Amino acid sequence: VQLVVLDWMLVEAWNVEHNQLHHYSLGEDSDPDLVERNLDNLRQMPALLAPVKYLVIAFLTVTWKWFYYAPNTFKVLSLNRMRREADPRLEKLSTQLQEDPCVVGDWHFLLGPSSLFFSNVEFFVRVLGPFFTTRFLLLPAAAAAAAAALA
Repeated sequence: VQLVVLDWMLVEAWNVEHNQLHHYSLGEDSDPDLVERNLDNLRQMPALLAPVKYLVIAFLTVTWKWFYYAPNTFKVLSLNRMRREADPRLEKLSTQLQEDPCVVGDWHFLLGPSSLFFSNVEFFVRVLGPFFTTRFLLLPAAAAAAAAALA
């Protein structure tokens, strides 16, 4: 019996990205969750833009799971699958591109670097879609129907 856990990221993607890669290389350059590297652009902003930094951090605080973790863990899972299957596309991907974080903003007009690892349709159907549909469409609809039935 397999338990289906609905979250903004796939369990198997979390297992590869976090449980294997992150914990194996904790705090090192190869750590996919190295905050110092992943937020380097923000860290390099001049002190004059401190209010902007705080706004970005506030945004990331409430969106990090779907904005950063969902696409990044899915990218790492895709890379893992490509390595296991000896996918020839892997040879064309630089180490830097493989290690760079993959976030929702990379997908503008389907031309972002994430399209090298997975399609937008695949990502939304397999990762974000099920969680969004159940939490923000089906559950509220069921609650509304139950409330209407009790009224």
